[in-house]
Amino acid sequence: MTATTKIKQKRKMYNIIGAVKELEMYITGLPDKDYVYKFVTDGGFSSISFVKYIADRCHIKDFYASSFRIGKKELLLINSLYNSGSIEQCHFAVGTLMASKDKSDRKYGYYECFKALCERNKWEYTVVNNHSKILLFDTDAGKFVIETSSNLNENPKIEQFSVEQSENLFMFYKNVFESWKAENE
Repeated sequence: MTATTKIKQKRKMYNIIGAVKELEMYITGLPDKDYVYKFVTDGGFSSISFVKYIADRCHIKDFYASSFRIGKKELLLINSLYNSGSIEQCHFAVGTLMASKDKSDRKYGYYECFKALCERNKWEYTVVNNHSKILLFDTDAGKFVIETSSNLNENPKIEQFSVEQSENLFMFYKNVFESWKAENE
């Protein structure tokens, strides 16, 4: 007879500052207009690492984030960057599951925290049937776009990232955000 015991895996604690330091080992600055950074990671850093990395290097006038779900720790870092003046305005598109009263939202309170911070800071947000992960940065150093598989939460897996400076791509995705917002008004 064989006995097996299942041990519930604990939620991995993610260190954002450590992840930014790891990211700094691979890139030495923001991409120029003719250069694209491509990454496939083993979970060492996530989308929020790039947000912090960019905010540490230039002022962000407008930050757009599309994510299935946004984690509390990531939201609080964005709020901290907003309060310090590193980010002027935020625009979000989150998935309908984040806004639902599913088990994980009741347990972790993602949506309630998100909604309260958006209302307090006058950040724009829309809830759509969304699974895209797009980050847009309108900065004093240019317009940057990150296309990724990584949600804005602290549970990175094997993820892919494409980071570039492109006004055309920025405007393409900004128009998508605006269309989602218009559809939900």
